[in-house]
Amino acid sequence: MTRTIVLFVSLPLTLGYNRSIPGYPRYAMTGDASEGVHNLKITDARIDDEGTYECQVGPGLVRHSLPIKASSKVTVLCEFSVAT
Repeated sequence: MTRTIVLFVSLPLTLGYNRSIPGYPRYAMTGDASEGVHNLKITDARIDDEGTYECQVGPGLVRHSLPIKASSKVTVLCEFSVAT
C-alpha cells in the first residue's frame, strides 16, 4: 500500500504533513484522506493569515514523478471581535 504525502505550505512556512498542524492550533487539515480529499481549514481567520497557501501532493506511484501543487490566495476582509 502506498501512502500519499500531502503537505500545506504558506510561504515561507511549511505547515506540515499531519492532519493537526503542530504549532498552528487554528489550522487543520480536513477531508477524507482515504478518498483523497485534503482541505486546509483556518479557524477564526485573522489579518495575519492572509497570503498564498499551497497544497502539495507528492510523488505518487510513478518513480521520479513530480509533486502535484495547487495554490490559493486567502484574503481576510475584516477581523471579527466580540465586544466586552
